[in-house]
Amino acid sequence: MGADVTAQVIDRLLTGEVDLGVVRDADPHDDLVATAFATESFVAILPADHPHAGDQAIDAGILRDDPFVFFPRAAGERAYQSNLRPCLEAGYIPRIVQDASSWTTVTHLVAAGLGVTIAPASVSAVAPSSVRVLPMTGTGATTEVQILRRRDDSRITSTSFGAAQVTHR
Repeated sequence: MGADVTAQVIDRLLTGEVDLGVVRDADPHDDLVATAFATESFVAILPADHPHAGDQAIDAGILRDDPFVFFPRAAGERAYQSNLRPCLEAGYIPRIVQDASSWTTVTHLVAAGLGVTIAPASVSAVAPSSVRVLPMTGTGATTEVQILRRRDDSRITSTSFGAAQVTHR
């Protein structure tokens, strides 16, 4: 399976196409069990020529007037809302000018100057060197990576995942 968004992984689990899925901030579903695997804070990703690119850290409120490149809402409502949380806490809904279904694409669009984004901290690993990744202040927002399985699947190969947890900040 490729890099499907959370909603697609949930659909594939429910149809039995896959037995396990690794997702971010899955919407709750009665037929699925989610086990938290990792929790991450968020970072701001800015084009290199952004006025705040040289800052050591940034509050989401500073980005209020910037255009945003973002993950699509269709990826999953909870995942979408999690990413919005730093902006909502700062009192605004960002103006999203472009969306993309992979973080690599999002960060390259930021590098091309289309806008800024707020992303899970691990996204910095796939961001091009031409962007500036800044820790965020003024928010305690986190995102959770989960392992999903069908509730009725009690095979040891399905239930044994999720014992370890990771925190990435």
